[in-house]
Amino acid sequence: MRLDKVRTRPFLLLMLQDGVRDGHFTLDHIKKIEKQLIDMSLNIGKNYFSPVIRRDLQKSCEIVLGITTLGLLRLSEGDSSKARSILTDDSVVNCFRRGWRDVSCVLNMPHQIDTSVLLGKYQCSANEHSDIVSVHDTLFKELEKQNILKEIGREFDDQNLDIDMEDNSEEKIRGDIQLYIFNELIKSNGFSKIELSNIRDLLKKYRDDVTVFHTEIDIVLSHILDKKEGGARGVIEEWIPEMKAAFTQIFPELNFRKDDAFVNFDFFEKLMEGLMPDAHRMYLYESLSKKDRDEVEHKTLFESDPTDMGILDDELSESDMDMGMEFGLDFSKDTLPDY
Repeated sequence: MRLDKVRTRPFLLLMLQDGVRDGHFTLDHIKKIEKQLIDMSLNIGKNYFSPVIRRDLQKSCEIVLGITTLGLLRLSEGDSSKARSILTDDSVVNCFRRGWRDVSCVLNMPHQIDTSVLLGKYQCSANEHSDIVSVHDTLFKELEKQNILKEIGREFDDQNLDIDMEDNSEEKIRGDIQLYIFNELIKSNGFSKIELSNIRDLLKKYRDDVTVFHTEIDIVLSHILDKKEGGARGVIEEWIPEMKAAFTQIFPELNFRKDDAFVNFDFFEKLMEGLMPDAHRMYLYESLSKKDRDEVEHKTLFESDPTDMGILDDELSESDMDMGMEFGLDFSKDTLPDY
């Protein structure tokens, strides 16, 4: 286990503290490192925060501490002896540059987050442990997944839905794919459009023989995956078990009237809730013919009150490390150099 995790302080400060205690670093060397950290903090503050607000200066110091610690951990692989050698024989600026290389990968990814907010994720307080490597890796993966979701969403949101197309949430995009699958299953069974009678016949078929459903949905999913690669394919593959379960878990519970003519509305509601978010269920309802919608509204098809479904109402329901203290210095603030 690394010392910073045991002693709950940033790895960089522990290496400097232990180096001073063991006589590994001279006073002049420590002063040189302090000056470099100060200069980098001032530059970060000037470029990304207010040049006159003390808390922004403190934030800049903590960001520099975090990024430099990240770089030192990358270069030393968490090995204390190697870290001391790096701090002795090399410039602490090079540790910052190595950390900044990782940070740049995050900043250069497509995103709509203010740069100062992203940099703030790398803040490290002097008196507590922050697993800055995990912080970076998690942030990178989150942004990467957001961009993958956008990529997937661009393909599946063109279904004439009256929905905010700027919504790139996982729920919305999964709903898009599930709706796409549902439409493809309708078409693969020879139905040209969504009608209540088609939905009834299709669900009855799947209820009576769920293996038929698995065969047909696997064909649709295979066509989807064949067009995808890399991260997008991986995300969709992660979703497949739950998307299939949204269908199969409801099939055994589908009830029909005594004349076996229509799906009981309560179970139709449950099925749609399993398949897609509210906005997509509204789309499915709007996709029905006027005759079918009128029949739903007048309860001529279903036993339960259609308004219980929640999509026929008038409205949809809305469903302080002070670096100066650490090194005995008082910072004042003065464009980020080419690190």
